[in-house]
Parts: sequence; C-alpha cells; structure tokens
Amino acid sequence: RTGLSEHKPVHLDMSFSSDGGAKIPPRPTHPRYLHEDPETVQVPRFVYRALRSSEDSSAGLRARAPSAQVAPYKAVLDGKSADQFVHTTRSKEAALYHAEAYGRESKHQIVQIDLVRFDGQILDVSNHCGCLRHGIRVNSKAYNFATKHEEVLLVGYVRPDLISKTLDTPTLQLGQRHTSLSEFVFSLPGPTKQQLHSLEPDGRHMIYRKEGRYFAYPE
Repeated sequence: RTGLSEHKPVHLDMSFSSDGGAKIPPRPTHPRYLHEDPETVQVPRFVYRALRSSEDSSAGLRARAPSAQVAPYKAVLDGKSADQFVHTTRSKEAALYHAEAYGRESKHQIVQIDLVRFDGQILDVSNHCGCLRHGIRVNSKAYNFATKHEEVLLVGYVRPDLISKTLDTPTLQLGQRHTSLSEFVFSLPGPTKQQLHSLEPDGRHMIYRKEGRYFAYPE
C-alpha cells in the first residue's frame, strides 16, 4: 500500500525548509490543486504538541531527522520513526492523548505553538482537503489517522518564542488511558476539559503564507 492513488495524475513539487536546507520529497498533489496559489491557502495558526522526554521547549523544537525525505503519508503512518517533520495537532485533546494514553517517552507536557512568523513550512493534513493537497489517499490508514488526530506537520525549526503556552499533564484527571482517541476524549472528566480550555488560543485561528513567512489576518 502506498497511500497514493494509482489512477489519478500527479504533480511533483519540491519544497525547501529553512532548517539546514532539508527538503520535502516530491509529493503527489491532487489535480484539483495543481494551479493553486500557495498564498491563498489558509493553515491553522495554533497547533499543539505532546513533548517527548528529550525535548525542551526553551530550546525550541526540531525534527528528529531534518534531512530526511519521508513522504507525508508515510510520516503519518509511522510517527515513531525519524523524519523531517515536527508532528503537531490542531486538537488539544489529541495532544493530551499522545502525552498520557501512550506516553512511555512522554514529558507529560503539552505546548501550544503560535505559527505566525514561523520560518518553515506547514503541511495541514488535518482534514479532507489537506490530505488531498499533500498526497494522502482518501480512506487510507494515513488519511483516517491524520483526520481523526487532526495532524499538522511542520518542516523547520520551531523557535522558543513561537511556543506560546504550556500545560503540565501529570496533575490532570483522566478517564480511560489505553484506548482509542474518541473513547479517551469522551471519558475526560469535566475539570480536565476546563484546564484544556486554558489553552484556547487568543486571536484569529487561521494564517496565510507570503514570501516564505506566515502572517495573521488583520483583527
């Protein structure tokens, strides 16, 4: 299984990050997006990440293999392998799930990242259109995981000043742990949902790319 449609035409696009010249490998793009202006694509301004025990938000966040050339669908399918992406999510609940439900290498801390002025590239595969845009086949395992967990892949160095909020998770009350994401979220106690609400972003939630940088829309 490749995660790619075998009967649709594809367009190959090479994109470069600002982190040591690492590049995203050629990616198939759904024909619908062949002539799309990148500056018209809105992406989420705020994303969340459950930190690994080896990560320190005060030093910023980097991919485990910045020079790798892993296709987005493969990176989504095997998030434990080293690739050129910093894996994040649009969902606070999904970040908590990754921090606590299967958190053997977890630092038990969630960070909110504000991507305004991010120098790298944002691959939003959290929804149907985003998956098509970045070559993830509809109803594949990668598609189902990416959309369910609202995954957003970052290429490039996430500077410390982009980390806008943190939440330590050991004190949070949890329901079911070793279960599916939907069951985990459903079982979260009310007080925990209130604490997650503290990560609710301030300002507009979508941004756009212009001349290699991301900008917020005027308030």
